[in-house]
Amino acid sequence: MRTQQDKLDDARHPLLGSEHATVEANRCINCYDAPCINACPTQINIPQFIARISSGDTLGAAQSIFASNILGHSCATVCPVEVLCEGACVYNKLEDPPIRIGDLQKYATDYFYTNRKENLPTLTIAPKQAVHVCAIGGGPASLSFAAYIVLNGGQATVYEAAPQAGGLNTYGVAPYKLTYDQSLDEIALIKELGVRIQTNTRIGENVTPQELLAEYDAVFLGTGLAEDRYPIPVNGTAGVTGALPFIAQIKQRGEKATQGITNALVIGGGNTALDVVQELALCKVPQIAMAYRRGLADMSGYAHEFKYARSYGVRFYEHHTPVRINQDKGQAQGVVFNTPNGETTLATDLVVFATGQERHPLQQLFPDLALNAQNCVVVDEKQKTNLAKIYAGGDCANGGKEVVNAVAEGRQAAFNVLQSMNLDIYYGRFSN
Repeated sequence: MRTQQDKLDDARHPLLGSEHATVEANRCINCYDAPCINACPTQINIPQFIARISSGDTLGAAQSIFASNILGHSCATVCPVEVLCEGACVYNKLEDPPIRIGDLQKYATDYFYTNRKENLPTLTIAPKQAVHVCAIGGGPASLSFAAYIVLNGGQATVYEAAPQAGGLNTYGVAPYKLTYDQSLDEIALIKELGVRIQTNTRIGENVTPQELLAEYDAVFLGTGLAEDRYPIPVNGTAGVTGALPFIAQIKQRGEKATQGITNALVIGGGNTALDVVQELALCKVPQIAMAYRRGLADMSGYAHEFKYARSYGVRFYEHHTPVRINQDKGQAQGVVFNTPNGETTLATDLVVFATGQERHPLQQLFPDLALNAQNCVVVDEKQKTNLAKIYAGGDCANGGKEVVNAVAEGRQAAFNVLQSMNLDIYYGRFSN
C-alpha cells in the first residue's frame, strides 16, 4: 500500500513513466557548455544521460550517472536541484520551465535498481591495481571514496560504528526525501562492487588508528557531524530530542515514533528543522510549530522547503530565542523564549532541537590532525589533510553541506589517491 510519504515524494520528484520521461528528455537542447554540469558538484554528464533516455537506453543513462555519482539515486531526490542543476538550466533564462533533471535522474536510477535482479549488466570494474584503502565512517563521502577506488581496480574497506552504513542517508535524511530501504539499496550496490563494509566497529576501540595507517595505502576520514548541539540545558527531560535521532526514529518506525504527540515544537531555522516539521505533518501530528531566533528572512533553509512546510499548516515564530524548558515530573510541557516583546512560553508535548551538531573529536584519533576554527578537518583541493596518507571529506571537512557535495569530495579523494600512486584512472576523473 502506498503511504502518504510515497505520495509526497512523487509530488516533488515523480517517478516518470517511460513516455513522460522521453518527452521531457527530448526537451533538452544539449547545450555546448552545459551549465547544468558545472552546477552539479559531482559533474554528472547530464546532457549525455538525458540523451540516452531519449533514445530508449535507460540502463545506459543510469550507468552514465553512476560513473560520476555512485549515489545518484538518492541524490536525485535529496539534492536541492532547484538551486543546482535545474537552477542553472538555460530554459530559466528563456522563462520556460527548466528540464526536470532530478526527475529524469530518478527515472533512470530507479530503472537500474528495479531491474538489477534480472541480471542487467552493472558498472564494469577496472583491471586490478595494487591499492588498498580504508574509510572511517560509512556515510556518503566514505562510500563514494571506497566505491571509486574499487571501480578503479583497488580494494577498499569502510569502518562504521553504527549497525548500518549510509550515515545521514540511512539515519538522518528525512524519509519523505529518502527512505531507510532506499539507502540500504545503494549500500547493497556498493557492496556488490566489492567494497567491504564493517559495521559496529569503532576506531580507537575495535581497531587503532596506528593499525589502519600501517595496513592501508590511504585512510579517508568521513565521520560526518557528531551529536546534536543544544543551546540550552535539557537535562535528560522526556519529550526533548535532537533532530537527527528523531529523524532516525521516524525512518525506522514511521508514525509510531510520534504516537500520542498532539503538539510539537521544532527549534531552528535550517533545512533540517524544515525536514522535521514536514515529517511531523506526514505523521499527522495535529499542531506543529517552528521557532527561530532570527527573522524568517534570515533562515538558512531553502525557500521551496519553507513553502512546503507552510502548506502543511506549520506555524512559524521568528525572533524567538530559547531560554529554558518548562517541565512537569521530568516531562517537557513547553519552552520559554526571549522575544522582542519579552518572555513568552510555547506549550508543547515534544521539543525537537535542530540547532546544529557538535564536531567529532577526531584529534583524539589523530592528535596532530589540523582543524579549523569551526573544528572541521582542514583539507586542500585534493581532500588531503596535513597528515601523510590521510584524506577527509563530507561534513567533517565541509561543516555540513549536501549529500552530493560529500559524494564529490569522496570521489575527488579517491582520484588523488590513485594519482599519487601513479595508477590508472577509469572512473571518477576530476581535473588536476
